[in-house]
Amino acid sequence: MPANLSDAMHIVGLALLCAACTDRAAGGEGESEAESEAEGTLQARIGPISINPLEENTRCLVLELDTADEVHVVAIEADLTATTHHLIFYRAASDAPVSAAPVPCDPFEGVLDGDAPLFIAQSAGQRIDLPTGVALRLEARQKVRIEMHYVNADAGSKDEATGTVRLHTVPPDDVDHTADLLFYGTAAFELPPGQVTQVGPDFWPVPSGADVFAMTGHTHRLGTDVLIERASAEGGPGVALYDHDAWNWEEPPLDVWDPPLLFAPGEGLRWTCTYDNWTGSTVPFGESAFEEMCFLWAYYFPADDGFQAHVAF
Repeated sequence: MPANLSDAMHIVGLALLCAACTDRAAGGEGESEAESEAEGTLQARIGPISINPLEENTRCLVLELDTADEVHVVAIEADLTATTHHLIFYRAASDAPVSAAPVPCDPFEGVLDGDAPLFIAQSAGQRIDLPTGVALRLEARQKVRIEMHYVNADAGSKDEATGTVRLHTVPPDDVDHTADLLFYGTAAFELPPGQVTQVGPDFWPVPSGADVFAMTGHTHRLGTDVLIERASAEGGPGVALYDHDAWNWEEPPLDVWDPPLLFAPGEGLRWTCTYDNWTGSTVPFGESAFEEMCFLWAYYFPADDGFQAHVAF
Protein backbone atom coordinates (compact mmCIF):
# COMPACT_ATOMS: atom_id res chain seq x y z
CA MET A 1 0.00 0.00 0.00
CA PRO A 2 1.48 3.40 -0.91
CA ALA A 3 2.64 5.71 1.84
CA ASN A 4 4.51 9.00 2.05
CA LEU A 5 8.13 8.84 3.15
CA SER A 6 7.20 10.82 6.25
CA ASP A 7 5.15 7.78 7.30
CA ALA A 8 7.92 5.32 6.56
CA MET A 9 9.38 4.84 10.01
CA HIS A 10 11.16 1.69 8.91
CA ILE A 11 12.70 3.11 5.74
CA VAL A 12 16.40 2.99 6.14
CA GLY A 13 19.46 2.97 4.15
CA LEU A 14 21.25 4.58 1.29
CA ALA A 15 24.13 6.47 2.66
CA LEU A 16 25.51 9.38 0.80
CA LEU A 17 27.54 12.45 0.47
CA CYS A 18 27.64 16.15 0.73
CA ALA A 19 29.25 19.50 0.96
CA ALA A 20 29.27 23.12 2.05
CA CYS A 21 30.64 25.23 4.87
CA THR A 22 33.58 26.96 6.45
CA ASP A 23 33.39 25.32 9.86
CA ARG A 24 35.64 22.49 11.02
CA ALA A 25 34.68 19.76 13.47
CA ALA A 26 36.95 17.03 14.80
CA GLY A 27 36.08 13.89 16.74
CA GLY A 28 37.50 10.68 18.12
CA GLU A 29 36.82 8.53 15.05
CA GLY A 30 37.55 10.82 12.19
CA GLU A 31 36.99 14.46 11.42
CA SER A 32 34.89 16.52 9.05
CA GLU A 33 35.61 19.82 7.46
CA ALA A 34 34.10 22.26 5.01
CA GLU A 35 35.75 25.22 3.43
CA SER A 36 35.67 27.63 0.53
CA GLU A 37 38.09 25.96 -1.88
CA ALA A 38 38.00 28.75 -4.48
CA GLU A 39 35.67 31.48 -5.59
CA GLY A 40 32.46 29.78 -6.69
CA THR A 41 33.32 26.46 -5.01
CA LEU A 42 32.51 25.02 -1.59
CA GLN A 43 34.10 21.81 -0.34
CA ALA A 44 33.22 19.50 2.54
CA ARG A 45 34.75 16.29 3.85
CA ILE A 46 33.64 13.62 6.29
CA GLY A 47 36.32 11.31 7.62
CA PRO A 48 38.66 9.61 7.63
CA ILE A 49 36.75 7.21 9.85
CA SER A 50 38.57 4.08 11.01
CA ILE A 51 36.70 0.85 10.17
CA ASN A 52 37.30 -2.47 11.91
CA PRO A 53 37.48 -5.73 9.91
CA LEU A 54 34.01 -6.76 8.63
CA GLU A 55 32.44 -3.62 10.13
CA GLU A 56 29.39 -2.02 8.48
CA ASN A 57 28.00 1.22 9.87
CA THR A 58 26.40 4.59 9.13
CA ARG A 59 27.55 7.90 10.57
CA CYS A 60 26.04 11.36 10.26
CA LEU A 61 27.22 14.90 10.72
CA VAL A 62 25.30 18.20 10.73
CA LEU A 63 27.13 21.40 9.81
CA GLU A 64 26.03 25.01 9.37
CA LEU A 65 27.15 26.85 6.26
CA ASP A 66 29.17 29.95 7.01
CA THR A 67 27.50 31.90 4.19
CA ALA A 68 25.92 35.33 4.59
CA ASP A 69 23.63 34.94 1.56
CA GLU A 70 21.77 32.23 -0.33
CA VAL A 71 23.92 29.72 -2.23
CA HIS A 72 22.95 28.64 -5.75
CA VAL A 73 24.53 25.31 -6.71
CA VAL A 74 24.85 24.39 -10.41
CA ALA A 75 27.09 21.30 -10.10
CA ILE A 76 28.05 18.78 -7.42
CA GLU A 77 30.89 16.27 -7.57
CA ALA A 78 31.94 13.62 -5.07
CA ASP A 79 35.06 11.62 -4.26
CA LEU A 80 34.52 8.44 -2.21
CA THR A 81 36.85 5.80 -0.85
CA ALA A 82 36.24 2.20 -1.94
CA THR A 83 34.83 1.41 1.50
CA THR A 84 32.07 4.03 1.17
CA HIS A 85 28.87 2.29 0.12
CA HIS A 86 26.97 5.55 -0.39
CA LEU A 87 26.99 9.15 0.75
CA ILE A 88 24.03 11.57 0.90
CA PHE A 89 24.05 15.34 1.14
CA TYR A 90 20.91 16.72 2.79
CA ARG A 91 19.42 20.15 3.21
CA ALA A 92 18.88 19.80 6.97
CA ALA A 93 15.98 21.09 9.02
CA SER A 94 16.58 24.49 10.61
CA ASP A 95 16.35 23.04 14.13
CA ALA A 96 18.75 20.14 13.50
CA PRO A 97 21.47 20.15 16.20
CA VAL A 98 24.95 20.81 14.84
CA SER A 99 27.36 17.89 15.39
CA ALA A 100 30.84 18.16 16.85
CA ALA A 101 31.93 15.00 15.00
CA PRO A 102 30.42 12.12 12.95
CA VAL A 103 28.11 10.03 15.14
CA PRO A 104 26.32 6.68 14.59
CA CYS A 105 22.89 7.18 13.05
CA ASP A 106 20.04 5.36 11.34
CA PRO A 107 19.92 5.85 7.58
CA PHE A 108 17.25 8.34 6.53
CA GLU A 109 16.44 9.40 10.06
CA GLY A 110 16.98 12.95 8.85
CA VAL A 111 14.21 12.66 6.24
CA LEU A 112 11.74 11.82 8.99
CA ASP A 113 12.83 15.00 10.77
CA GLY A 114 12.37 17.24 7.74
CA ASP A 115 15.71 16.90 5.90
CA ALA A 116 15.75 16.77 2.09
CA PRO A 117 18.46 14.87 0.15
CA LEU A 118 20.06 16.98 -2.58
CA PHE A 119 22.84 14.69 -3.80
CA ILE A 120 23.40 10.96 -3.65
CA ALA A 121 26.80 9.53 -4.54
CA GLN A 122 26.91 5.82 -5.33
CA SER A 123 30.38 5.67 -6.88
CA ALA A 124 33.71 7.48 -6.78
CA GLY A 125 33.96 10.54 -8.98
CA GLN A 126 30.21 10.99 -9.46
CA ARG A 127 29.05 14.42 -10.70
CA ILE A 128 25.81 16.13 -11.62
CA ASP A 129 25.66 19.31 -13.73
CA LEU A 130 22.36 21.16 -13.73
CA PRO A 131 20.96 22.72 -16.93
CA THR A 132 21.90 26.31 -17.74
CA GLY A 133 19.91 28.70 -15.59
CA VAL A 134 18.88 25.98 -13.09
CA ALA A 135 20.29 25.63 -9.56
CA LEU A 136 19.75 23.96 -6.20
CA ARG A 137 19.17 26.63 -3.56
CA LEU A 138 20.57 26.70 -0.04
CA GLU A 139 19.61 29.35 2.50
CA ALA A 140 22.12 31.64 4.16
CA ARG A 141 23.73 29.72 7.03
CA GLN A 142 21.92 26.64 5.81
CA LYS A 143 22.33 23.53 7.95
CA VAL A 144 23.39 20.46 5.99
CA ARG A 145 23.61 16.79 6.95
CA ILE A 146 26.19 14.32 5.66
CA GLU A 147 25.19 10.68 5.96
CA MET A 148 27.86 8.09 5.11
CA HIS A 149 27.29 4.34 4.93
CA TYR A 150 30.51 2.29 4.83
CA VAL A 151 31.57 -1.37 4.78
CA ASN A 152 34.94 -3.03 5.37
CA ALA A 153 34.62 -6.44 3.71
CA ASP A 154 38.17 -7.43 4.71
CA ALA A 155 38.24 -9.89 7.63
CA GLY A 156 41.93 -9.34 8.33
CA SER A 157 42.66 -5.63 8.50
CA LYS A 158 41.27 -2.22 9.35
CA ASP A 159 40.45 0.39 6.71
CA GLU A 160 39.19 3.96 6.45
CA ALA A 161 36.16 5.69 4.92
CA THR A 162 36.19 9.25 3.61
CA GLY A 163 33.88 11.30 1.43
CA THR A 164 34.55 14.69 -0.17
CA VAL A 165 32.05 16.83 -2.07
CA ARG A 166 32.46 20.02 -4.04
CA LEU A 167 29.60 22.41 -4.70
CA HIS A 168 30.01 24.74 -7.67
CA THR A 169 27.98 27.92 -7.29
CA VAL A 170 26.89 30.92 -9.37
CA PRO A 171 25.47 34.38 -8.56
CA PRO A 172 21.68 34.53 -8.12
CA ASP A 173 21.31 36.64 -11.29
CA ASP A 174 22.42 33.58 -13.30
CA VAL A 175 19.51 31.46 -11.99
CA ASP A 176 16.09 31.28 -13.66
CA HIS A 177 14.69 28.15 -11.97
CA THR A 178 15.23 26.27 -8.72
CA ALA A 179 15.67 22.48 -8.88
CA ASP A 180 15.01 19.77 -6.31
CA LEU A 181 14.85 15.98 -5.96
CA LEU A 182 12.19 13.32 -6.52
CA PHE A 183 12.80 10.25 -4.35
CA TYR A 184 10.53 7.25 -5.03
CA GLY A 185 10.81 3.58 -4.09
CA THR A 186 9.37 0.31 -2.82
CA ALA A 187 9.85 -1.25 0.62
CA ALA A 188 8.64 -4.17 2.74
CA PHE A 189 9.55 -6.89 0.23
CA GLU A 190 11.44 -10.17 0.61
CA LEU A 191 13.50 -12.09 -1.95
CA PRO A 192 13.14 -15.91 -1.78
CA PRO A 193 16.43 -17.86 -1.94
CA GLY A 194 17.62 -19.21 -5.28
CA GLN A 195 15.12 -17.22 -7.36
CA VAL A 196 14.92 -14.29 -9.76
CA THR A 197 12.32 -11.86 -8.40
CA GLN A 198 10.79 -8.65 -9.72
CA VAL A 199 9.63 -5.97 -7.26
CA GLY A 200 6.98 -3.65 -8.72
CA PRO A 201 5.92 -2.08 -10.92
CA ASP A 202 4.96 0.81 -8.67
CA PHE A 203 3.92 4.29 -9.80
CA TRP A 204 3.79 7.82 -8.47
CA PRO A 205 3.04 11.10 -10.33
CA VAL A 206 5.56 13.89 -10.65
CA PRO A 207 4.61 17.55 -10.07
CA SER A 208 2.54 18.83 -12.99
CA GLY A 209 4.64 20.60 -15.60
CA ALA A 210 7.93 19.32 -14.18
CA ASP A 211 11.04 19.09 -16.33
CA VAL A 212 13.10 16.04 -15.31
CA PHE A 213 16.75 16.26 -16.35
CA ALA A 214 18.60 13.47 -14.49
CA MET A 215 17.72 10.08 -13.02
CA THR A 216 19.25 6.94 -11.50
CA GLY A 217 18.22 3.72 -9.74
CA HIS A 218 19.46 1.97 -6.62
CA THR A 219 19.64 -1.60 -5.32
CA HIS A 220 22.19 -3.58 -3.35
CA ARG A 221 24.30 -6.55 -4.44
CA LEU A 222 21.47 -8.86 -5.61
CA GLY A 223 20.00 -6.26 -7.95
CA THR A 224 20.38 -7.01 -11.66
CA ASP A 225 18.21 -4.27 -13.18
CA VAL A 226 16.20 -1.12 -12.48
CA LEU A 227 13.65 -0.09 -15.10
CA ILE A 228 12.07 3.38 -14.86
CA GLU A 229 9.26 4.38 -17.22
CA ARG A 230 7.16 7.44 -17.96
CA ALA A 231 3.56 6.31 -17.34
CA SER A 232 0.16 7.34 -16.02
CA ALA A 233 -0.57 4.34 -13.77
CA GLU A 234 0.92 1.14 -12.33
CA GLY A 235 -0.47 -0.77 -15.31
CA GLY A 236 -0.99 0.11 -18.96
CA PRO A 237 1.37 1.59 -21.52
CA GLY A 238 4.61 3.26 -20.60
CA VAL A 239 7.78 4.61 -22.19
CA ALA A 240 11.13 3.35 -20.90
CA LEU A 241 13.35 6.21 -19.73
CA TYR A 242 16.00 4.48 -17.62
CA ASP A 243 16.75 1.06 -19.15
CA HIS A 244 20.24 -0.46 -19.32
CA ASP A 245 21.10 -3.91 -20.69
CA ALA A 246 24.23 -4.25 -18.56
CA TRP A 247 23.06 -2.46 -15.41
CA ASN A 248 25.62 -2.64 -12.57
CA TRP A 249 24.39 -2.17 -9.00
CA GLU A 250 27.86 -1.05 -7.86
CA GLU A 251 28.04 1.80 -10.39
CA PRO A 252 24.50 2.52 -11.60
CA PRO A 253 24.51 5.09 -14.40
CA LEU A 254 23.12 8.56 -13.85
CA ASP A 255 21.17 9.39 -17.03
CA VAL A 256 20.95 13.05 -18.06
CA TRP A 257 18.55 14.58 -20.60
CA ASP A 258 19.23 17.74 -22.59
CA PRO A 259 16.67 19.06 -23.27
CA PRO A 260 14.87 17.87 -20.12
CA LEU A 261 11.81 15.59 -20.16
CA LEU A 262 8.56 17.56 -19.73
CA PHE A 263 5.82 15.72 -17.79
CA ALA A 264 2.17 16.44 -18.50
CA PRO A 265 -0.49 16.52 -15.73
CA GLY A 266 -1.18 12.98 -14.48
CA GLU A 267 2.10 11.56 -15.77
CA GLY A 268 4.69 10.13 -13.44
CA LEU A 269 7.41 7.54 -12.94
CA ARG A 270 6.88 3.78 -12.82
CA TRP A 271 9.70 1.61 -11.51
CA THR A 272 10.54 -2.11 -11.41
CA CYS A 273 13.57 -3.69 -9.72
CA THR A 274 14.88 -7.17 -10.62
CA TYR A 275 16.99 -9.36 -8.33
CA ASP A 276 18.82 -12.67 -8.52
CA ASN A 277 18.99 -14.06 -4.98
CA TRP A 278 21.82 -16.54 -5.37
CA THR A 279 22.16 -16.87 -1.59
CA GLY A 280 20.66 -19.69 0.41
CA SER A 281 18.53 -17.37 2.55
CA THR A 282 15.53 -15.09 2.21
CA VAL A 283 16.76 -11.49 1.86
CA PRO A 284 14.51 -8.69 3.16
CA PHE A 285 14.33 -4.99 2.41
CA GLY A 286 16.71 -3.11 4.69
CA GLU A 287 19.56 -0.69 5.19
CA SER A 288 22.43 -3.19 5.25
CA ALA A 289 24.51 -3.88 2.17
CA PHE A 290 23.48 -7.52 2.72
CA GLU A 291 19.77 -6.64 2.57
CA GLU A 292 18.03 -5.07 -0.43
CA MET A 293 16.47 -1.84 -1.66
CA CYS A 294 14.50 -0.56 -4.65
CA PHE A 295 14.73 3.21 -5.12
CA LEU A 296 15.04 5.88 -7.77
CA TRP A 297 15.86 9.53 -7.54
CA ALA A 298 15.51 12.20 -10.17
CA TYR A 299 16.19 15.93 -10.46
CA TYR A 300 13.42 18.26 -11.63
CA PHE A 301 12.54 21.92 -12.09
CA PRO A 302 10.79 24.27 -11.53
CA ALA A 303 10.73 22.96 -7.97
CA ASP A 304 7.86 25.02 -6.59
CA ASP A 305 6.82 21.99 -4.50
CA GLY A 306 10.35 21.32 -3.22
CA PHE A 307 11.65 17.85 -2.35
CA GLN A 308 9.14 15.10 -3.21
CA ALA A 309 9.23 11.59 -1.68
CA HIS A 310 7.02 8.52 -1.93
CA VAL A 311 7.54 4.92 -0.86
CA ALA A 312 5.19 2.05 -1.78
CA PHE A 313 4.63 -0.74 0.73
